Amino acid sequence: NKKLWTSSFVMYTVGLDCVILSAIIFVTQFLNKTQWTYFFEVFGRNPLFIYLLSELAVTLLFVFKADAKTSLFRWIYAHIFSHAGAYTGSLLFAICFMLLCWLVGYFLDKRKIYVRV
Repeated sequence: NKKLWTSSFVMYTVGLDCVILSAIIFVTQFLNKTQWTYFFEVFGRNPLFIYLLSELAVTLLFVFKADAKTSLFRWIYAHIFSHAGAYTGSLLFAICFMLLCWLVGYFLDKRKIYVRV
């Protein structure tokens, strides 16, 4: 088997992540620019519910069939997102799915409904 993660690649990505994280901390904590963070706050206020929703939704999309052989997941990808190409279509599908999960979290946040354990 080919090694997927080399030590130099790990060091590079960790360093890049640290630079991005420090830039976000600088902008939000020191410059007090937090208007753009609400998008991420929605995920942070109901993380368990949004995670379970996404897992359940994907499972249901694979279980339900659009026709005799095709799952609803594959049908949605083939009829809506595949026209953008394999990689771009897959990215668009993932972004749309994430935005749908965010939308549910947004409505829960607006109604001040928070799922706690």
